[in-house]
Amino acid sequence: MIRLTTILLLLPALLLGGCIGTSKSTSFQGPPPPEIGSDTDPEQQLENLPFDSLLARADEHVTKGNFELALIHYNQALVRDPESVKALTGLGNLFWKQGNANSAQKAFAQALEFDAQNIEVLIGIGRTLRVQNALEKSEEYLARAVETAPQNLEALTELAIVYDYRSLYQRAEPIYRQICELDSEKSAPLNNLGFNLLLQTRYADALIPLQKALAKAPQDTQIKNNLAIAYMLSGDESRGMGLFENTVGQAGAWNNLGYVYLTQGEWDDATRAFNKALELDPVFYARAKQNLQRVEELRHQTPSPLPIE
Repeated sequence: MIRLTTILLLLPALLLGGCIGTSKSTSFQGPPPPEIGSDTDPEQQLENLPFDSLLARADEHVTKGNFELALIHYNQALVRDPESVKALTGLGNLFWKQGNANSAQKAFAQALEFDAQNIEVLIGIGRTLRVQNALEKSEEYLARAVETAPQNLEALTELAIVYDYRSLYQRAEPIYRQICELDSEKSAPLNNLGFNLLLQTRYADALIPLQKALAKAPQDTQIKNNLAIAYMLSGDESRGMGLFENTVGQAGAWNNLGYVYLTQGEWDDATRAFNKALELDPVFYARAKQNLQRVEELRHQTPSPLPIE
């Protein structure tokens, strides 16, 4: 199953070196390149930029995917003001976009020392702790964010996701419903609610928000996949397979269904579904074979359903 969120997704990118609060020097041969700070500013003019312009251009470079240039700008800002929450937060967001959760956490934690109630920082550190599987600490920071800004959609979504990761599905559900009310025009909150209800094994209940989500985003493959699973687990296998045929195909459908059963501790059903995926596509669905091995490992180890990873 796939969860949609309204928050920033991890993007694969080159991981950059450099430490927080330290400027990164670069030597050039010949004329200085024009792409530092703007189309006309050479690198040596960085130190002459006003502080706010330095941060604004760093943010702009992040948006454009110029991560190394953004790092240079943020580090230059931190040389001038090591306690700049904006620079530290920007640096944390830069590392997060690169998939470098550990460095992002350090930047956010440093920012938090100077502004303990900053919503963006609390969300940032909570999110990075989640992906590092420090779920209780993640919940602590995200709960603080929600307490500070009770209607912040990003904070609410992150907190609900952490509850799902901790298998606290019933605590997450009212948060997802609140998000659906606050952001009623979007498909993602409805998809997240449906996903949560699937985790609670309330398959028929999950159909309602997932159908509404698909009505708002008819071409969304991820929502189709979740709705297909809801149909299949509600006993309507034909409708579920019909949706899957236009997304991941039948072999993918059985693999996804097997994973759902795996998370619920339904080992026999999971084995049946994974075997069906292998039968339909033994070459492509090597993942189904790996999942079969996981079933056998977990069958005698886990007495209760697993959280979705």
